[in-house]
Amino acid sequence: MKSLLVRDAEKENRFEKHPKRNIVLILLVSCALMTVFAEYALHLKNQRSFRPGIYRYIRLKEHRPLALQRAPIPRSVLEDSDSLK
Repeated sequence: MKSLLVRDAEKENRFEKHPKRNIVLILLVSCALMTVFAEYALHLKNQRSFRPGIYRYIRLKEHRPLALQRAPIPRSVLEDSDSLK
């Protein structure tokens, strides 16, 4: 009976044996959990606007090639930019 008590007292805690390894493990697990929770929150947010097959997208506006498009610039903006007042 005495030998069991001595062995238990001599054992070290896992966190005392490998502190760096445990800290890294805790950080990796917490980062993984934060990522999972963030993805779940984004999933819930994007559920309202359901588009089948598309979960995340960017809406791009493209102009036809070789098209001449000129945006009219107001006279007041030209005068301010060129300092022609």
